[in-house]
Amino acid sequence: MNSQPLSVNHPERWKKLILVLIVLNTLLGAIVAYLQTDASIRSSQANIDSQYYSILASGELIRQSIQGTYDIASYGEVLKNTQESMVFLYTALDEESKGNSAGAELASLQSAIQQARADQAKVLSLFYSDPRYAPKSEDQVPDIQAYFDNQTAIVNSLVSKQNVASDDYHLWSKKSDAYVAILTILAVAFFLLGLGQSLTTKVRLLFAVFGLITMAIGGFWCFLTFIS
Repeated sequence: MNSQPLSVNHPERWKKLILVLIVLNTLLGAIVAYLQTDASIRSSQANIDSQYYSILASGELIRQSIQGTYDIASYGEVLKNTQESMVFLYTALDEESKGNSAGAELASLQSAIQQARADQAKVLSLFYSDPRYAPKSEDQVPDIQAYFDNQTAIVNSLVSKQNVASDDYHLWSKKSDAYVAILTILAVAFFLLGLGQSLTTKVRLLFAVFGLITMAIGGFWCFLTFIS
């Protein structure tokens, strides 16, 4: 017995179409849910990295402040003692030229003491112990500019990494929120398709079209979000 074609008002008409759309919407929803989870994980990791580098940069600034205060003070001690040693040395020469041997000897002793202090301060100073900054000869001064450049480079590197992590956090957080909105749109499509299954044939096609349009909007938004 040959089966008769379904009439326009047949109660089962368009149900297969809606079923196919429901399956496609389910697959699309699963893809969006995966992308949302991935974006959320990436957002959380980027936020952790941003805070981590921010703490490192703050700690480095505090460390450099303490270290810099000591380094500059030790360098100042070298300059101070060296200058005082030179003053006593000139005093000794002046006293000697005046015939004051005792005064010259005392000034020479003071000059030697101050020079010994300057030499000891050099041993403790980074500007003389570190080959990156130490003078290349006796008549040169330490490379202070290189010292500050290196200190700044460390902080700038950490801040740069913190900025990159912060930008990644905002990017993935925005994507995660967009995927949540897309899932809401797909849920509306589910509602329209599910409701269409229980309605009459004439209205069922209308709900199928609306559901398909909603799915297309969600799918297009998902594509734009993915490539952004």
